[in-house]
Amino acid sequence: MPAGAAPPDRPHAAGGRGLARAGRTPVRRRRRRGLPLAAPGAGSAAGALGRSGGPGDWGRFVLQATDPLRSNSGQLALALWARAHSGAAEGEAVSLWKRSLYQPPRSTDILLREFIAAGPNDGDLAFVYESNALIREPEATRQQGQTYRILYPDPTYETVLAAGVLSGEARGRRQDAERLIALLLASEGQELLQRSGFRSAAGRPPAAVGAAGEAAELLPPPSRPQLDALLRLYRSS
Repeated sequence: MPAGAAPPDRPHAAGGRGLARAGRTPVRRRRRRGLPLAAPGAGSAAGALGRSGGPGDWGRFVLQATDPLRSNSGQLALALWARAHSGAAEGEAVSLWKRSLYQPPRSTDILLREFIAAGPNDGDLAFVYESNALIREPEATRQQGQTYRILYPDPTYETVLAAGVLSGEARGRRQDAERLIALLLASEGQELLQRSGFRSAAGRPPAAVGAAGEAAELLPPPSRPQLDALLRLYRSS
């Protein structure tokens, strides 16, 4: 699921290959809200953030994530948070998550574009997909003069695209599909996909990510019933 993006001096979270794969609208200044690590399970949460590449003692930080009622990355981020607070504390953890997000955007792309445009003074941690975070790194450098750091929650969720959408004309023949797959698996196709933020067919992250992208345990996304139960908690909190 979520990965993390943050300026070099102040870690931010991005989220994609699931949510390790690290926003569009005019930028709005947001009221800053802090997510305290003095919440239930805070000790383990702080330790996990430290292991993901950020500082071990975060104190309070400004968290940004998409609306889980409208965005898949928001659902995965919420699921990761709830997973770390399973049991009796889960409802309280979900309520804390909801209170900590101020006007969450409806999509991952909007979130990351706003995150980049606002700079480090407006947010510390943003959960986005890995692919989004990788693709928009040059944009952060152009706008802010520095890029963000990509951090990986451990564990994190992995999402796998099961389809591709082509622009242009195609006749939909089986042999055409086979040629496309062969192209994507060839070295040229793999290079093109990695430039677009995708991992290799073997699951290796792009070189820009380094060892951090391989260290986190990858989990399959939660089932639909699990997410529906979590969203009911979110709505009622």
